[in-house]
Amino acid sequence: MSERIFKYNPAQFSDEELRKNFVVRQMDLAQIVENIRDNTNRESNQHVMIIGQRGSGKTTLALRVALAIRQDPELTQEWYPLRYPEESYEVLSPGEFWLEALFHLARQTGDERWKRTYDDLRQERDEDRLRNRALGQLLDFAESQDKKLLLIVENMNMLFNDQISEDDAWKLRHDLMHESRLMLLGTATQRFKGIDDYGKAFFEMFRLHELDPLDEDECNTAWERIAGEKLAGRKIRSIQILTGGNLRLLTIVAKFGRQHSFHRLLDELVNLVDEHTEYFKSHLDNLAPVERKVYLALAGLWDPSLTRDIANAARMEVNKTSALLKRLCERGAVTAIPDTPGGRNFRYMLSERMYNIYYLLRRSGTSGRVKAVINYMAELYGNDIAFLAPFMGKGTLSAEDEQAIYEEIPARFSVSETVGSILRDLYEHDIEPLHASVKLIDAYVKADDLAEARTIFDAMREFGDSEEARLARANASVDLIGAYCDMDDLVEARAIFDAMREFGNSEEVRLARANASVDMTAAYSKAYDPAEARVIFDAMREFGDSEEVQLIRAKASVNLTAGYSNMGNPSEARAIFDAMQAFGDSEEVRLVRAKASVNLINAYTEVGDLTEAQAIFHAMRALGDSEKVRLNCAIASFRLITIHARVGNSISARAIFDVDNSLPSALLSAIAHNNDNAEYLILATYAFMFLAALGRAGELLRLIECSGSAKYFEPLVVCLRRHLGEKVWAAWEIHEVAKDMAKTIKDIEKHLAEKTQPSPNTQPTANQ
Repeated sequence: MSERIFKYNPAQFSDEELRKNFVVRQMDLAQIVENIRDNTNRESNQHVMIIGQRGSGKTTLALRVALAIRQDPELTQEWYPLRYPEESYEVLSPGEFWLEALFHLARQTGDERWKRTYDDLRQERDEDRLRNRALGQLLDFAESQDKKLLLIVENMNMLFNDQISEDDAWKLRHDLMHESRLMLLGTATQRFKGIDDYGKAFFEMFRLHELDPLDEDECNTAWERIAGEKLAGRKIRSIQILTGGNLRLLTIVAKFGRQHSFHRLLDELVNLVDEHTEYFKSHLDNLAPVERKVYLALAGLWDPSLTRDIANAARMEVNKTSALLKRLCERGAVTAIPDTPGGRNFRYMLSERMYNIYYLLRRSGTSGRVKAVINYMAELYGNDIAFLAPFMGKGTLSAEDEQAIYEEIPARFSVSETVGSILRDLYEHDIEPLHASVKLIDAYVKADDLAEARTIFDAMREFGDSEEARLARANASVDLIGAYCDMDDLVEARAIFDAMREFGNSEEVRLARANASVDMTAAYSKAYDPAEARVIFDAMREFGDSEEVQLIRAKASVNLTAGYSNMGNPSEARAIFDAMQAFGDSEEVRLVRAKASVNLINAYTEVGDLTEAQAIFHAMRALGDSEKVRLNCAIASFRLITIHARVGNSISARAIFDVDNSLPSALLSAIAHNNDNAEYLILATYAFMFLAALGRAGELLRLIECSGSAKYFEPLVVCLRRHLGEKVWAAWEIHEVAKDMAKTIKDIEKHLAEKTQPSPNTQPTANQ
């Protein structure tokens, strides 16, 4: 039986499931248990109120406290935990509060005596007699057990605000304060008047235990428990931001994320929220229509907003909107933030941030902005640039089998447009099985199901040994080799690569083998084995010297220069680079040489030879002025800027930018003119943060805002504006990303300030 992880009702856990699933909030548990232990011998108990947003883990924590008491040899002798359900709708008076305790006592003990007592007391119509009789029976139980009772009551804000009158609240306070055998452990979704206002019944009666949002480490601990493994790097930070550190929302996302890569998880966030529409809408349905109107107007604005702006969006009067916002804040649905420190004006935002994301993603016309931010977060937190680390502190298929495959794919990849489009193509064009197999392998590879792709590939042997069949298998091999290389599985990739010799020596097969060689050289270079990459590269001569093969060999050369660069061997990288001139001077080859130039610059800077690195950089101008060549020149300049700054020469770093300031414009142009801009987004972000640390934030901001690419960079724009001293209000998610960027800029500035400037005649080296 698989383990259960409940999102909405942790009360269904067995004790063992509760213990295993309670992996965060350990400090909160320890503190509350210690409060109970302190109350054991006290005449007047210190009652405790757990306060936290919906989904923050209040119920699970309260249940875990009860389990801790039952499993502690000392506490279980002194205390009996008695839990009320999540909603005590029947309770409207102190008598009914104690009557409800008897109902749950009967249910919890299974003792018919207490069921009869409860049924008898239900007939009592006098409220004072009910209060005294029900409380007396409850204390009789405590006396019979020789234990104190820990009453665990959920949603006390609703109970005290909406159900029990002010006079009755004072009576309930009297009972709790004067009876040492009763301790109340309550939960509430927010602070409320009954505990905050002087003169109210429960003022200063409770020790308030407020649950903070989960931090990054806690989020990743919970993620590991649910998804099976932690998210690498800083990926968990994006999940923390999107969920607001809310445990229930994190559970929803993690259960969804078990089946998807990090980028695909964020890409398909719309599908995630669609699967949980009932949860996301549940609290909205409980609002009055006029409250709902204001709430949704605020959701549409996304940013923390002033009352007048919310009123305009809701098409309502400001005074009425203000009153409704106050009610929504009391419900915990909306959070108020002072517009200025100590000021009287407030800005408002939805408390449950992922509902705001849900609303914007579902509402056509407003989803573009939030999708751009989510995409930005996926790239920012899902990638890293290693050389910035010092600055940041850290067979023939039967017809039945064929049809089964076709029917299985949509079921397993219901949200994959790639697989869906290929299936439609197969059906519409009646593609015969040989070519259908190749397309299906491609589809499964793109859908991250390499096992299914390999099954179909192995079955292709049954198609025979015709030239057409061999070519089909060769093309399928290229897809599989690329996939295995992406997974760093060089054993499987090499086995398929070596087997490609069986497919003959036709021109088409040679091209397939040449393309596979590019993937293999890249994989071996990445694995710090440029020697093996060189063996494969040298063997590519047998594929001929056609223009197409020459270009493919040039691409493999780039991989070799990267491999030698990674190994700190610029002389070998330079030899490969110089030999690339033999591949001609087409625009495609010049672009490839530009990419190799970047690798060579990396190699020389790693060994401290900035003179040679800068000579290669200046020679890159001879490679042309195409957009992609300019982009690689910009990347090279960024590398030189960072290496000068790393060794402490920030003056030289700024000088490189001032002499050749094409870096920002080249990156912005690449993003604006490419539908798939993710390749450049992260590099541009780090480059701009670095240049901001070098004092160029103002001109960068102007370039971004005039480029047509500003919509991709909203968190960065907010960061730069704040860096320049502007006060900027932005959606909480954007604010959090901008805050992380600001810290990175500060870390770079700190590094630059701590480094000693070298004298003008000193040649920087890698170990300075």
